[in-house]
Amino acid sequence: MLLGLAMKNKAYVCRACRCVAWQLSRRMRSVIAGFLLPGILCGVLGCGGSGTARVKGHVTLDGQPLQQGAITFVSVDGVARTVGTVVLDGQFIVDMPTGKKIVRIQGTKVVGQRRAYESDADSPMVDIVEDVVPAQYNSTTKLEFDAKPGSNKTVFAITSR
Repeated sequence: MLLGLAMKNKAYVCRACRCVAWQLSRRMRSVIAGFLLPGILCGVLGCGGSGTARVKGHVTLDGQPLQQGAITFVSVDGVARTVGTVVLDGQFIVDMPTGKKIVRIQGTKVVGQRRAYESDADSPMVDIVEDVVPAQYNSTTKLEFDAKPGSNKTVFAITSR
């Protein structure tokens, strides 16, 4: 159908520069406007959803930065996607859909090393880690965060007791 519409349009040659100018039919202008206008509006205003939030934050455990761990933001409404990122030296940055989130924090610390393969004397050494964040901040968390459009900053001050 678009090909048929395009063929009904007339081409004119400009006398000044010899370029080809097209006189589009009213129907063709309507078709172009019907496709271009929504695309431009979506690009400028954004389509669907309520936006994106960038969250920069700190996680402290007993007043000290959480050395290594992970933070996960789970949508309360169950519609928006779950996002997570690593926590290094108490800091994290993550982009997420806006709205209320349930926050889960995991953290570990190195307590020693062992051989990756006990039966091999040449086996490389691997870290032995233990969880340092209690379940009340991960599997049974009550922590919540409301992500607003644009830039957000937050601090999660948690305790090991």
